[in-house]
Amino acid sequence: MAIICRKYSLLYLMAPRTGCTAVEEALEKELEGELVPQQDILDENGNFRMHRRHHSLRAMFKHRLLTEEEAAPLLKFSCIRNPYDSLIIDN
Repeated sequence: MAIICRKYSLLYLMAPRTGCTAVEEALEKELEGELVPQQDILDENGNFRMHRRHHSLRAMFKHRLLTEEEAAPLLKFSCIRNPYDSLIIDN
């Protein structure tokens, strides 16, 4: 999932296991963020095509959720997490 804050020209791409839900909630509440897409994308037979969370900008273009022209002026950002934190949490 991504969050677009059109008023502030921001595009937040959610990365797995980074605490992105907290960032998502803040962007929605404080900066009028919109979730894109709102649900998983399925093909005409109901088969899974794209998960609503944790996808790339390229996938957004491919599934016509955003055009390159729409994305160009946006400040695009994501968060990463120290990989050792995940090792400690998993064990």
